[in-house]
Amino acid sequence: MKVLIADDESTVNRMLEARLIRENYLVDFVTDVAMTLSLIRNNQYDVILLDPMFSRISGWKVITEIRNNLLNKTTPIIVVSAISSEKLITDVKASGVKDYIVKPFGLDLIVTKIKQFAKSRN
Repeated sequence: MKVLIADDESTVNRMLEARLIRENYLVDFVTDVAMTLSLIRNNQYDVILLDPMFSRISGWKVITEIRNNLLNKTTPIIVVSAISSEKLITDVKASGVKDYIVKPFGLDLIVTKIKQFAKSRN
């Protein structure tokens, strides 16, 4: 199974990447929006983990790009963000995002969510 992690916080996400690799996931980890968009356009993922605040363009535009891309139109997206506004979380989920996890998060929680959504996709 293949996971894209698009976030600029490298320390925690490098630990997440290592954990997923140990569990036999293929992982692409990117820290900039240009590479994120390139990978989305050229690869199909089982789950996309996205911090919408990491990019110079709106992360919500990245979500729109994902949903307009034939390869990843139905790929589950998990948004991770330090913003914990209930209205924002509700709005994001209404846009087709599968889950919204507030930072900081525990690795066990995020790995469980990734497994759950990757399994439901296949």
